[in-house]
Amino acid sequence: MSFTIVAALIVFLVFIYVDARRRTAQHLQCIAEEKSSVATASGMTASVGVFYPDVRTAVVMGASEDTGACYYRVLREGKVINRSKINLANIVRVDLLLNGSPRDLPLESQQATSFLKATEIAGKGISTFSTAELRALQKAALRLVFVDGNGAEKMLEITVLRMGDERHRFKRLELLKDGIWWYAFLNSAARNARLWHDEHELAEHDGNIGQE
Repeated sequence: MSFTIVAALIVFLVFIYVDARRRTAQHLQCIAEEKSSVATASGMTASVGVFYPDVRTAVVMGASEDTGACYYRVLREGKVINRSKINLANIVRVDLLLNGSPRDLPLESQQATSFLKATEIAGKGISTFSTAELRALQKAALRLVFVDGNGAEKMLEITVLRMGDERHRFKRLELLKDGIWWYAFLNSAARNARLWHDEHELAEHDGNIGQE
């Protein structure tokens, strides 16, 4: 009897292990497919990142100045539950939230592109944190404030670091630096998109006046 119970328990544990591996593989495959989808939608021009707000959820985000779009995908347990696209020109600002409070970091850079600017700013930004600040950091997030198609202001918050997640615990600096990079990149890309949009509208307005 005891042998039967032990055998049944072993079979049950093996089943749980195999099922967990299957779910993980399915989740990773789904992430890869969504990253590929963002790359295709942007004509292979988007910078793409993956964030893990909790153990069951992944967020795939990409942004391309060529297409003027920010692509947003939410996956839960291997299934896509949200696909969205935000016009970069409609992004009012991007906040870096540390333990729930906005942290302002210098966004000045003389680099030629948003990608290079973000890389420089992330490198400088991470060095501004003291050891005590890093130890006290429990959560980091990005907050996108944008205007939707109806003109209503909305907010989107994406967790990039959560110390309650064991996967994040030993990647604190790496994940925080990634968060700073996206904070700088999206702010720069959105600012450029707004400038282009304003200049384009002004050119159209001047053209219409010239035709009158």
